Amino acid sequence: NNVPTTHPNIHFAQILGMCDNVTAALSTSGYNAHKLVLFGDYGDLFPWLLRRIDENRDMLGGCQAERPVLWRAWTQRLRGQ
Repeated sequence: NNVPTTHPNIHFAQILGMCDNVTAALSTSGYNAHKLVLFGDYGDLFPWLLRRIDENRDMLGGCQAERPVLWRAWTQRLRGQ
């Protein structure tokens, strides 16, 4: 608490497509908010992404509405669509 919204050493970053509403709220409130854009081979990125999801499982509870969208995107990519 009492952290200035534009503190130069405090930034919030999230993976693009995950809980975007949280990033938008932080940004709208004036905080330094960024999105991490994943780049690289899907086979290399997917295990990394699964580890991030596992590490932040409690955080995902607040993003219930985005789960079906993410699941659809993952399954489409796995099928090569």
